[in-house]
Amino acid sequence: MSGELAMLNIGKWILTKILDKGFDSIVGKISNNDEINIAFNKAFKKTADEIQSKHPDVLGNSLYVFFKKDEIYNELFKMLFKSSRVNISIIEKHFDTSSLPKNLILDFINSLRTELLKYRIFDEILSDNQLFFIFQGLDANIQVIAENSLISVETLSAIYDTIQTRIGQRFDYEKFKRIYSENAINNLSQISFIGLGIDISIKKNRKKLNDVFVEPLFELSDRGNPDLYQLQNIFSDSITFDDIFAAGKKIVILGNPGSGKSMVLKSIVCDILQRKEARFKGNLVDYLPFRIELRNYLSYKKKNHVNICKYLLSLLETDYQVTNLTEEILSTILSSKNCIMLFDGLDEIFDISDKIAIKNDIENFHNNFDNIFSITTSRIIGYEDASLNEDFQVIQIKHFNIDKIQEYVKKWYDKEEEVADIREREVNGFLSKMHEIDGELTSNPLLLSLIVIIYRNILKLPESKLEIYQSCTKTLVDKWDASKDLVINLDERLLKEKEKLFADLAHWQYDQLSSKETAITFVKARQTVAKTIRRLNIADEDTSESLAEEFMEYAQKRSLYFDNTFTHKTFLEYYTAYWIYSNIEKKHNVDERNRIISKYIGNSFWFIVLELLLNLIDKDQADTDIIDDIYKIQIRDNPAGIPFLINMSLQLKNISDISIRDCIITGVDQLFCKKIRENMYRSRVDNNLFSSLSKAIRYSTKAKAFFDKHITEMERIYSQNMSELIKVYALKIELNNVDFNKGMDFFKFENPATYREATLSNAYLYLLDKSISMEYPQYIVDTLDEFIRLFGIQKIFEELISFYDDYHFGSYFSGFMHSVFSSPINKMEQMIIILNNLGITNSDIIDNINRSLHGYFISESQKKSLLKAFEATENLEICEMIYLAILKETFDIKIPLENLSEAKKQMITRIEQQNIEKSITL
Repeated sequence: MSGELAMLNIGKWILTKILDKGFDSIVGKISNNDEINIAFNKAFKKTADEIQSKHPDVLGNSLYVFFKKDEIYNELFKMLFKSSRVNISIIEKHFDTSSLPKNLILDFINSLRTELLKYRIFDEILSDNQLFFIFQGLDANIQVIAENSLISVETLSAIYDTIQTRIGQRFDYEKFKRIYSENAINNLSQISFIGLGIDISIKKNRKKLNDVFVEPLFELSDRGNPDLYQLQNIFSDSITFDDIFAAGKKIVILGNPGSGKSMVLKSIVCDILQRKEARFKGNLVDYLPFRIELRNYLSYKKKNHVNICKYLLSLLETDYQVTNLTEEILSTILSSKNCIMLFDGLDEIFDISDKIAIKNDIENFHNNFDNIFSITTSRIIGYEDASLNEDFQVIQIKHFNIDKIQEYVKKWYDKEEEVADIREREVNGFLSKMHEIDGELTSNPLLLSLIVIIYRNILKLPESKLEIYQSCTKTLVDKWDASKDLVINLDERLLKEKEKLFADLAHWQYDQLSSKETAITFVKARQTVAKTIRRLNIADEDTSESLAEEFMEYAQKRSLYFDNTFTHKTFLEYYTAYWIYSNIEKKHNVDERNRIISKYIGNSFWFIVLELLLNLIDKDQADTDIIDDIYKIQIRDNPAGIPFLINMSLQLKNISDISIRDCIITGVDQLFCKKIRENMYRSRVDNNLFSSLSKAIRYSTKAKAFFDKHITEMERIYSQNMSELIKVYALKIELNNVDFNKGMDFFKFENPATYREATLSNAYLYLLDKSISMEYPQYIVDTLDEFIRLFGIQKIFEELISFYDDYHFGSYFSGFMHSVFSSPINKMEQMIIILNNLGITNSDIIDNINRSLHGYFISESQKKSLLKAFEATENLEICEMIYLAILKETFDIKIPLENLSEAKKQMITRIEQQNIEKSITL
């Protein structure tokens, strides 16, 4: 034991804590001096032997196994200081003592302190209150430190001020930036998710982020936000990776599970720190990016009662070895330097109150540091539970298209297969067979990576998401275990039961993440595995801990479990589902299965777990009875779970038409009964439900048939109630929105005459009707007279909002002006006259353009035409309309002053003096 411990260099470890903090005397004594290591190990050995002799059966007769981990080591050393107040409550806060004899750790700490104080160097270190504060962490709460020490709050505050001043005097920003950049690139530039080896011994599977990262495309997520309309003008199809910050300073990236949200953030950090000039149009090369995993921040926040700034200070020290920072210095950096904060995984916070608290922290952080750029990532489902305020622009990662899929496969094989002929044959083979599986699977970056791994090993493509997870797990574990060049030092009994061990570990971890307490440590994870080992009768209390340690190392080498978590959330979810399936479903515990589903079916954090669970159940069925029973109970008892049930109906094979019908009808009735949005600033009305219904109607002929039949019944029920009938018609058209271009023949109504009457009595339905039967913006121009006659002149200036979906059409006026600005000058003038004849003056037109919140979808070529029209026409009012329209765009367009008349120059000056937010560069 003592031989193993000597490998831990206590002197070097202490140096990392105190270097550049003004403790030059201590640094000089322990630098390049092995005396401190010898003294520590001697004291530790003596203490450990004494404690172990009293408790010979504890921890597999090896206290070293318990104390060697950094998290234990750090907390242990803090308690060795003379000023530390060591008691049972403090110990239990930091250590899981449930399986240890009472007072074992307390006795160990007191005995070790006594032994260490016999040495002059440790007496000097452990007596120094400033060093005591340093080891607590400069980010720590002074009140908490005082509660755990013999030092008063007043004295601690004075010590803190002294340390702050001393470190501040020594701080070198350029040195800090260099050290942080080098370590951040080292930490984040390597792939560490399932399938790509993270253990250095597996060199053939080790990959750099740049080797396989494929830049995703993005799209605007919330079309109802008027601030995004100018972006929509530019990015009519997709937002590129390099244009991501064009969305603004505060961005939210939404994506499905496995869409690559975390990879995007890691790539941003590495690209900026590596000073890639071509990235992000070269605008961010001098910025300093910081990435925070929000689930880790939440855990730290709960434990230490700190804010984002204090957590970042701790993160920089523990993960990036930046030890000479104080909170004041960090605040100065965030305030005065160009910085980008990357908040990763808002969706990985389970409790809604915790999620709201973190959301508030991010918003408040921006209030304190308003110059900061930021990106926050989240899964799509669940984001609305605690969405960031309207200052944050929301974009969404798009699915991989065929070009992105091909790019990834070729990049992956370029690093995986050295023989060119084999590489080309397998790449071509994969791409030629890709059409055999659901495109939804290959368009997801994570699933695509798993599919490629499976294909690489068996040259066969999986057919379902469940098969992907199962096959990939088998590939990574079984096939790698059989590899001749990979040494396996694992007990055969553990190998045999590895699936159960992973399942127990995953279920324990998911349960922890789902609770208020999220303190997941290596020790607790190892103890969970040890309990399973004992439950399976593989080993007893004496040896289960050491076997658990071996299994954890094995899991790390298989790229499944690393740094106290599964290497990707999806595998944590799969093994959790497998645990429920094997421990509950397979044992026919129907009530418990239904209880778990009922408890979590409306919670987005559990969607993937429940999806995999139902697929596992479905796979074993000979008929539809079991799945139908689950559907019957959930439809009856859990209205919040209807979107999930509808989505699952597209995947399940052993489900009856009755279950599909019932969940579709229930979903339609729920959506119909929701209050229709009153204005564009309201949040979405159950968009998850709308999306699931729309998807089912599009991809399932059965679902569409049940929907059409139910809508027809609703038309009959509300045939005498026009206000409700309008909602029915809107619901039918909106849920078929992917088929807008099919024309009116596609939409069959029970009573066409009544439908026609309804369109003439509701402005939104009227516009919806025209959108499915005519081309935009021509239907605006052709129907303007009728629209005004039906709904009044003021109605053309109002935004027309969808009843159920999250889009809006804009106003009739905006659509008409889009057509105006797309026309040559002579036709433009004619169309303005049309508005004049309808009673809308040029002054009214100018005022409404000026007050418009968004642009007019003007293309690059149209802008050039408008500039020519601006120079050519002498009509100053039309010139003002053109100028204001161009101001709504985000492009920089130059107008040569020498070509303008004095009247036009004066008009431009007047507009600029009216505090127009954007102006053209002259």
